Amino acid sequence: MTLPLTIAWLGNLIDMVATLILVAHGYHEANPIMRPLLNYPILFVAVKLGLMAALLCYLWHERTSRLAVIASWIAAMIYTSIRIYYGVFFAML
Repeated sequence: MTLPLTIAWLGNLIDMVATLILVAHGYHEANPIMRPLLNYPILFVAVKLGLMAALLCYLWHERTSRLAVIASWIAAMIYTSIRIYYGVFFAML
């Protein structure tokens, strides 16, 4: 259970840093919920890290649940997809 949570956490960090870099260069946040927070970068970082930390702590607490294990792997796959997207995107710049 540690592996998918670690993958998701690292993916979240990469997503956060890449978003801040891209927004600084004129791109926009695709997530309409997080977009307004980019006017306040410290708040954006706090919310991004805080929400993910809360989710991962909850999944860790429920780690004996089959549903929590599945959700952990889904989160890991989503953030792996995001990392691949950023890798391709930055390679094309």
